[in-house]
Amino acid sequence: MNDFYDFATLLIDKDKIEKVIQRKASIIQRAFEEKNKSPERIISLEFHSILVDFALQGLDVSYISENKKLIKYVDSLCKEFDVKIKNHNMPLDAFCVKYHISKDDHPPYDAVLALDQYFTYATSEDEQRTNLHNALSLLHSEGILLTSLMDYKNIKFNNKMFTEPFYISTGGVEHILVSYRKWNQEDRKKWMHYSYAINQTDKKMIAFEPQERQAMFFKQLAYHTATAGWTNFTVHKKLLYKPIYSNSGQYIISVTQ
Repeated sequence: MNDFYDFATLLIDKDKIEKVIQRKASIIQRAFEEKNKSPERIISLEFHSILVDFALQGLDVSYISENKKLIKYVDSLCKEFDVKIKNHNMPLDAFCVKYHISKDDHPPYDAVLALDQYFTYATSEDEQRTNLHNALSLLHSEGILLTSLMDYKNIKFNNKMFTEPFYISTGGVEHILVSYRKWNQEDRKKWMHYSYAINQTDKKMIAFEPQERQAMFFKQLAYHTATAGWTNFTVHKKLLYKPIYSNSGQYIISVTQ
């Protein structure tokens, strides 16, 4: 199976994606503004392209990931934009232990980003809750968590099964990206996520490594954040966020105390 980030590295073209990244960063910035937040120290759970724009603005940004292919992709992207973004190469729980042991040596974060439906990559609700509580533990009392989710409760059947195709042309080569969700018949919250890239130029198809996913619902997210003492939960319904290589819209959700 192919790795998506090997493929994504080949798509990096500053002229094509710079304005796209800026648009996506502006959506996240609007969410901050709606909550009257101006974060300067931001950490992301896994990498999101908007970090490039925030780094160019001079903000203190970093991300947590031990995915070697992703790290290679980020290094290539940062080189293209002549910017540096620090990687914490370890799992989230290990980073949180390290952070709290040495928290007197550095300030807490103003914002934690968990975009691209980060919490759906957990394989159980217990893991989702643990990841969520770990994320909140990195913030100071005036901080903010921003995440994104699809509305799985009200999703239409066709959108539940398939993502909207995404077209991209780079270096004269055209690709169409598509994904399919195969839902677990015993546990209706779980699915296997299959993604493909169709090369329109060479008439070939690339299959990426499938991923086990678990849905998270708005009320579920609100409940787990409230149990951690973070009770201000907002779905920014006018702000629709799309990952950099996707046409599937996600709602921005903010969590504060």
